[in-house]
Amino acid sequence: MSKPNDGGPAFPVNVSALVSKSYLESAGLTGMSLRAWLAGMALNGQLSVNDHNLSDKDVSKMFAQQSVCMADALIAELEKEVKP
Repeated sequence: MSKPNDGGPAFPVNVSALVSKSYLESAGLTGMSLRAWLAGMALNGQLSVNDHNLSDKDVSKMFAQQSVCMADALIAELEKEVKP
């Protein structure tokens, strides 16, 4: 199974003037992926409009899965070439 496209960094910053990219990566300071951020935003949206029993592990798992699917779908749409 191939690794899903994570969309790259959610909030990229050019830090080349401060430290090297290899230092940041080796220190684990590369930040959140766009996929993780979009999934979190989707989850936030789902939870804001529904009253659910989040102590039910099946409900929590369903929300998590749906949020990741929404993030993947959005990244896929963003990758499409825009045609005039």
